Amino acid sequence: MSVTKIKPVKLAFEKFAAKAPSSKPPLVMLHGFMGSKQNWRAISKFFASHLKRDVFIVDQRCHGDSPHAVPLNYPAMAADMKAFLEEHNIEKAALLGHSMGAKTVMRTALLWPQKVSELIVADNSLRRIPTHPDFIKNLRWMMEIEKARLTKRGDADKMMTLSEKDPLIRGYLLSNLARHKANATLHFRVPLQVILDALPDIGASPLTPDCRPYTGPTCVIRSLQSGYVEPEDLEEMKRWFPNSTLVPLDCGHWVHYEKTDEFKAAICDLLDP
Repeated sequence: MSVTKIKPVKLAFEKFAAKAPSSKPPLVMLHGFMGSKQNWRAISKFFASHLKRDVFIVDQRCHGDSPHAVPLNYPAMAADMKAFLEEHNIEKAALLGHSMGAKTVMRTALLWPQKVSELIVADNSLRRIPTHPDFIKNLRWMMEIEKARLTKRGDADKMMTLSEKDPLIRGYLLSNLARHKANATLHFRVPLQVILDALPDIGASPLTPDCRPYTGPTCVIRSLQSGYVEPEDLEEMKRWFPNSTLVPLDCGHWVHYEKTDEFKAAICDLLDP
């Protein structure tokens, strides 16, 4: 799909300003699949203070408070990111993305390197990753929760245990719950059917023929347990990001949650050497 045919959407965001005016490029942070900007709130305050630069945490399309729009794929999400930078008069930014967000920021850097001062790729690679059956199962159960018209979050959690036993993942998914003002019933603020239909695109590679290697400073944070970045992915990552440093962390996919101190250190080493 040509980027010229994509209509970007206006992304929801929060800004954490540096205490003093800074000439440093801001840090823009993107969440992963089924996440939102709220996943970054605590750590973004640390970065704004420690790195002495503004930090933006952003909801991608169909997530958080951003508009529901199709297509939900990397050409569209990268176009949204470029439009966000232009809307806020950000000449250059350090981009950080986790999981789905990592593929978005990689594509942004590969298409518009002049907009990216540094790049942080948190636990994803350039290859296509097949849809895990649990993703489909969990989304279908979330649809059942909506149909049940529940009023208590505890009841939603009980229903979700029929699909997802891990309380961390369950809490992550249920963080998307919101309440209808008219009748107080619970619903999900994300478009579940749109996301379900887009799963193949979310697992796809962000590469297209118009991409070119990004030669700016890059940090690739790799979980040693998740399988999102395998040893055979590293050569391709180095080819597309020749100025990259690999930071392996012995944890699962939520690298910023499970290894917070090490995650912070890797980013500070890149942005404040």
